[in-house]
Amino acid sequence: MLDRLREMWEDGKTASECARALGTTRSSVCGKVNRLGFTKRQNPVTTDAAKFERMVDLIADQPDNHIPILEAARRVSLKRDVAWRMWYQFIQSFAYHPEIGLELYP
Repeated sequence: MLDRLREMWEDGKTASECARALGTTRSSVCGKVNRLGFTKRQNPVTTDAAKFERMVDLIADQPDNHIPILEAARRVSLKRDVAWRMWYQFIQSFAYHPEIGLELYP
């Protein structure tokens, strides 16, 4: 069972997926993973960079790009100051972005 758990964990399966496959609870899988010292994985959704990427995708998916930056940040749970800082760096990195139709001149 431990070999199978290690294999699934290294393949990137979630604790819930491992628990279902092993016929046990998510809590027991999390405890076993912790006690055995498996590598910890960070949830990509919780990182600011991942949230910012989702925010930009949300803005790009809107018709005519009519969604305020802070509204998009709120929808992806990104803090206001982080959103503004990352947005500022983002728009400075290019002069034109075809997906969201920004035309910027340095």
